Amino acid sequence: MQPIRLTLLCLAACLAACAAPTAPTVVSAPRPPAPARPSVPPPAEVVATPQAPSVYFSPGDAEVPPAAPLLDQMAEELRADRLRRLVLHAHTDHLGSKEYCLALSEKWASLVEAALVRRGVRGTQILIRARGRELAPACDSEACRSSWRRVELVLQP
Repeated sequence: MQPIRLTLLCLAACLAACAAPTAPTVVSAPRPPAPARPSVPPPAEVVATPQAPSVYFSPGDAEVPPAAPLLDQMAEELRADRLRRLVLHAHTDHLGSKEYCLALSEKWASLVEAALVRRGVRGTQILIRARGRELAPACDSEACRSSWRRVELVLQP
């Protein structure tokens, strides 16, 4: 009686194993090798080309450079229409910490604002947007860096 039990037990185990669903086996084709990337030269340095008239500064400047004709013209336009606003977008190059560059751009914008106020513009017509090095690329040439050390004068309608 013992062999019959053992046989039935083995038969039940085999049937249970056969009845269990199995996950389908997926055979995928080997992936083709990735195409070789062409050698691309590094991009040329980005030199800022501001759309608005700008006052440019040298590193560490504490005075408005001689941009009197530009400031005179802006002051004249703002005095003629007291409802117009001027936004000063102040930028620096990428050299220095984020905090240093932001403080420097605020200082430069304040210097331009003070020069305009001395020319008769109301302080309420001027809005400062200090950006620091926020937009400046990391560049190696002095021409590139000096193009970012500026305060743009953007007249609003």
